[in-house]
Parts: sequence; C-alpha cells; structure tokens
Amino acid sequence: MSDKPIRMTIKLRKFLGHYLKHGNATAACKHAYNPTNDNSAAVHGHYLVRKLKIQINDMLDAQGATDEAIAKVYADGMNAVKPEFERSEDGVFEAIGESPDHKVRIKAADSASKIKQHLSNDILLDLTEPLKVQIEGKYVPAKSGGAR
Repeated sequence: MSDKPIRMTIKLRKFLGHYLKHGNATAACKHAYNPTNDNSAAVHGHYLVRKLKIQINDMLDAQGATDEAIAKVYADGMNAVKPEFERSEDGVFEAIGESPDHKVRIKAADSASKIKQHLSNDILLDLTEPLKVQIEGKYVPAKSGGAR
C-alpha cells in the first residue's frame, strides 16, 4: 500500500462514513456500491478498508483519537463507578457512596478486546517461505509438515 492520498469519490466517502459508523466493511460496501452478492461485498469491502487504513488512522489522529487518548477512555470505562443514593426521611435522595458500574466496565472491556483482536488480525504470517528457527545463534529451517 502506498502512503499517497487516495482520491475520495462520492461512493468511497459513502463507504467510509458507513464503515466508521457501523464498523462492518461488507455492510458498508453493500450500502455504497450495490455489489452483486455478499462475497463480492466482503472482498471489495476488505480491499477498501486496507486501501483506506492509513487515511483512517490519520483522520482519527487529527480528530484527537490518538492511541493514548483511546487507551485513557478505555481505562476510565474499565474503572467506572456509579453513585449510590439513599432516601432520607424527608424524601430527599442523598449520595452515600459509589459502587462499580459493571455494565459500563463490561462494555469497555468488550470493546477493548474487540479492538485488540482487530489489531492482532493485521499481523499476518507469510507461510509461503520456509520457517526458520534460531537455535544458539544459528538459523535452522523448520521441519515441513508442522503447524499450519
């Protein structure tokens, strides 16, 4: 992929807007391009996401969604608390403390794990070349027929 800017057509903008809102490349491709079938939409959607990846990251960084800012939001969500109230005798609610907000914490943890999984999917192994194992400073070709 090259780092040069991509000419944003109307359909590509429509795809990007739908993808950023919903996070589903296949659905975004169906929305913007009207492909002939689901397979075509999945393949073309994946291609467009990879093509736009650099620009999406640059846009998010420019909007303040840096890696550090996102990590802070998730950390805040995973430590969320909610106030606890008690009704006094005169009928007024008074704050008496805080308790963990499990609903928010679970949602933050779920989102963080999905992002982590998405990022780990970007690490691809090239299994077309023989694997090499380093033993005591020497590279030794791995035996074929191993893990696939």
